Amino acid sequence: MKVEDTYKFVHQAAFGNGHLISDEGAARAYLRSELDSVTADDKEPLVDPVSPDGSVVRVNLRPFKARNLDVTKLGDVMIESAKKLQPDRARFERWWDEAADAANRRTLPFDAATLTNFGAARALEDYPAVHHSAAYSTSYQPAYRVVLRDVYFAIFAP
Repeated sequence: MKVEDTYKFVHQAAFGNGHLISDEGAARAYLRSELDSVTADDKEPLVDPVSPDGSVVRVNLRPFKARNLDVTKLGDVMIESAKKLQPDRARFERWWDEAADAANRRTLPFDAATLTNFGAARALEDYPAVHHSAAYSTSYQPAYRVVLRDVYFAIFAP
């Protein structure tokens, strides 16, 4: 994991997935396309927490496909989550500070100065969404959707 991956997770937790849902039809079509492109595999968890409080999660597409769950309902979850999770700069900054504390405690694979400098540069850009690092993408081949936990489990009961 690189500093940009940490930033991406904190960004997703604080700002949600709304930037991907400007066109609901296109978002649903892209979800279907990505789901078609992944291999069904139940080795990773279906749902992973993204936010420190657990309210924002990512739904991993490989186990989703392995369980033959309803892609239309996942699209509904994405759209409902985008409507409910309002971007919150203060929440981002609070969680980014928590990440810096983790880096100070050496529980992240880079130092706090690297994290702080990366965050300061993104703040000047008004905290844009970023892609995963090449190293993370190669190692994990991420395929997921970020949603609100409560919305997901209201539709997909555990």
